[in-house]
Parts: sequence; structure tokens; C-alpha cells
Amino acid sequence: MPDRPSLTIIKGIEYRDVTEEYSNTYHFWLQNGNPDSAAAWMIFATMLMQHEQPIHTTETTFHRVYGHNAGQPGAVFMHDWLGAGNPPVGTAAYPAHLRVPGDTAAWIRWSTGQRNSRGKLIYLRKYFHKIPSSAATDVDHVLPEAVQAMHTFGEWLLTGPWNGAQYCSPQGVVPIDVGVSQYQTTRTLKRRGRRPPS
Repeated sequence: MPDRPSLTIIKGIEYRDVTEEYSNTYHFWLQNGNPDSAAAWMIFATMLMQHEQPIHTTETTFHRVYGHNAGQPGAVFMHDWLGAGNPPVGTAAYPAHLRVPGDTAAWIRWSTGQRNSRGKLIYLRKYFHKIPSSAATDVDHVLPEAVQAMHTFGEWLLTGPWNGAQYCSPQGVVPIDVGVSQYQTTRTLKRRGRRPPS
């Protein structure tokens, strides 16, 4: 069970002609342990969502957010932007770029400075879908302006505290550095092709 409280943001994108949802969860240190009210949770949720918005174009819609107290399995807070109507969308106004399929993703990773039992560095990594590529002739590279937007967001989380909170691992390890992928990758979404039954 995580030692720190967290916020999970659910986003929607179009994938294979339907709306597909995916999420990112952010754990954080808070001086007083857990947010003490729905209003406090909403302040953190809104702040996090607004700083993530500039990564995304209007192809990404923010659907819901859940708050979890440290050491508890169920959510203690939920806000439904989609159900409330007029949900927030991405605010990035990128120059000419190549739109990508829904299962294409770019990542931000934060180094903890720690190593696992095999000696490999431990990172906190988040994947974001529908981040555009540079151009039709350079489909593998993430659009440079998007790389910069992700780095700005990554630095904001890294350099906290923001409103009394500090981004960290589920166990409370505060990261020391941030990096952004230069290349596109893929992350499997739920709606994918399957072999028909024999």
C-alpha cells in the first residue's frame, strides 16, 4: 500500500473511432499527511490538471480525478469534470505537426537517484497519449514544442513544493532530475484488436 497520498487523473482520447480513457497517478508529500477536506483535494486536483493541460491538444479531454489517502485502498475524493459538463481539454497550440494514433505515447521520467537490486536506476515515469510528432517526414520524433511543454510540467513537479505538496514516489522518495522522451513509443490501450475465436 502506498505510503503517500495520490491523485489519479482520468483523460479521454479518441482511439479506433471511440473514446478511450487512460490515467496518470501522482503521489506527493504533504506536510499534514492527507488533504483534510474535499475543498483541499479539489485545489490540488485543479492545480495539477491546469499544469498538465499545456502538454495536450484539444484531442485530450480531462474526465475525472480521484484522490487517495496514504495507506488506504479506496478513493476518498472524486470529481467528475465530464459529468459536470464542459470538461477541460488540452490547451497546447502547437505549430504544424503530425497527429498520431491513440496508442502512440511520449513519456516524462523523474530520476529518484536510487537503484534496484540489479543496480538499475529507479525512475518515476508517466506516459501521455496523442502527443504529436514533428512532421510526416519525421514520425518517430516527438514535436520539439511538445517536448518542451512536457519538460516544463516535469520541472514544475520536480521543483515543488506546490501549495505545500512535493511530488514523490508511492513510498515517499522525492525525485532529483527530470527527462523527456525525444521519440514516440506505444502503450497498449484497452480497445485493441484480438484474434477471432477459432
